[in-house]
Amino acid sequence: MLASISDPLSRFFTWWGSELTGILSPAPVVASDNPNLYTVAVLESGGYRLIEPRKPRTSSNIANEAALSLSEILSLVASVGRANRSATIGIRVPQRACFVRNVTLPGAAARDFPVLLSLDLERTTPFKQKDVYTAHTVDPSRSGGGRQSLRQYIIKRSLVDGLKSDIEALGLKVTSLECIDAAGAIAPINFLEVPSGRDASLRMKLLLGLASCAVVLAAAGAYIDVSRHEAALELLQSETARLKDEAQSVRDMTAKYQTTASAIASFNQLRRETVSRVAILEELTRLLPDSAWVSDVKISGATVDISGLATSASAIVPILEKSPLFVDATSTSALTFDPLQDKERFGIRVRLRNVAEEVEKAGEEAQ
Repeated sequence: MLASISDPLSRFFTWWGSELTGILSPAPVVASDNPNLYTVAVLESGGYRLIEPRKPRTSSNIANEAALSLSEILSLVASVGRANRSATIGIRVPQRACFVRNVTLPGAAARDFPVLLSLDLERTTPFKQKDVYTAHTVDPSRSGGGRQSLRQYIIKRSLVDGLKSDIEALGLKVTSLECIDAAGAIAPINFLEVPSGRDASLRMKLLLGLASCAVVLAAAGAYIDVSRHEAALELLQSETARLKDEAQSVRDMTAKYQTTASAIASFNQLRRETVSRVAILEELTRLLPDSAWVSDVKISGATVDISGLATSASAIVPILEKSPLFVDATSTSALTFDPLQDKERFGIRVRLRNVAEEVEKAGEEAQ
């Protein structure tokens, strides 16, 4: 049910987000590709000149063009607007009016270059972002090693905002602001092109406003979906509870089975690896000479304690060591002579050969 609600909402916000992005971030106008872009050039002498698009320009006819005053250039721009209603205006200023500086930034921060440059501008220069237009280019020849060399162009708004306002008052739109050096080379920038990160706060506010309206509209549709799926949700919850109980029962049965299986496996292992008491007694009877007899045998896991009487008790230890069943035969008490029996009393402890430690512990617990 949640998927049926979230999918339409996701598609709705994606569509409106793309629409708003298109409105807020229009594609920049490139002067060379726009046949309707007329450029007002601000001359070094303080005059103005109108550059018409796609009009052949040579050094001779440029020199013959007279500089126009502000009123004359505005009159000429107004006539252009009346003749071509699709015309847009660009402003071109001499490079001496622009401040240019080089900044090196990490290449990984390429998407945030405009924001980083704005912060660094106010930190290292006397300019304030609100008082200037800025643009930047990347210098590949000086970039490398994970760092990018940037050239930032800065121009005071007060130098061009008056002319820009006068042109816009004529009903024409100013779409570009460029700078040109003394050799006539135009810097590949447009001060009026808004970088992707520069107006992020404005975009975020507009997006939040649009999102709020979208939420209200989506909430109405979501209410209908919720009311229609309430019964299905209740059924799903009851089914989930039933399956949870069944799963717990299966886990309990599995745990009991594993415990039982482990106990059976341990018992079988113990039965296979422990030596029976009958086999121990038979081996002692076979090994001990007729002049010796056993008075007590104690079996504890893999350990067998033997006590008894023998004509030569010291000879019993080597005899037990030769047995394939016993190992590590040692005396547990001093040899004493029993005058009544005319024999030596002994106490010997042996270990059963090839009995695992786990089996020995299990045998001790069984005792």
